[in-house]
Amino acid sequence: MYIERRSESRWLVGIEGLAVYLGCTIRQARDLRAKGLPARKVAGGRRLYFSIAKVDHFIESEGSL
Repeated sequence: MYIERRSESRWLVGIEGLAVYLGCTIRQARDLRAKGLPARKVAGGRRLYFSIAKVDHFIESEGSL
C-alpha cells in the first residue's frame, strides 16, 4: 500500500506497508528500520512514511533483507 503525494514521489505508509512492498515480515521491516532505513513522521502523528526511492536505494546498498 502506498500513497502518492506528488507525481514523482511515492510513499509507503507504516511498517505494514513497507513489509508488503518488500514482501517480507513486519519483523524484518522493523529490523531494516533499526538498521537505519530512513523514514518520516507527519507532525503529531505516530505512523512512519517511507519514500519508495529511499527504500529501494537502501536495499540496493545493503545487498539483502
